[in-house]
Amino acid sequence: MERFLYDNIIKIAVILSLPLWTAFVLADDHNYTFHGHQIDIVDKPDIIFTGNIRNAYSTSNDTIVIEMRDRKKYTLTVSFCWDLPMANGFIFGRQGISKHFNRIEKGLRVYTMDAFGRIDTQSCIVTDVKALEDV
Repeated sequence: MERFLYDNIIKIAVILSLPLWTAFVLADDHNYTFHGHQIDIVDKPDIIFTGNIRNAYSTSNDTIVIEMRDRKKYTLTVSFCWDLPMANGFIFGRQGISKHFNRIEKGLRVYTMDAFGRIDTQSCIVTDVKALEDV
């Protein structure tokens, strides 16, 4: 008997688990647990980081358009920015620290640079982030 089980253990395991696999494949709704509780599947918004910015430019007195490495574009609505149309560059995040992993979200500080490379001490604050298709 031991020799039979030893030789055929894989076949026995497949035969015993076959009903479980067919029930999983043929199930209509995968949003229910074994006990019948419903699970809500929600699409989370994309988390975008400042390190993935490829290009940024201003389009109006309170809007910055950023292009990411994956070619997606987002519009940032900013407040407290007095020289946005004259800015030649942007610094996203606080100065003097690593800005690669800062999330682009409400409350992010954006510093502008002029044509001579001087950084403005007054920062803009992001108030809204939208994908360009949503605008």
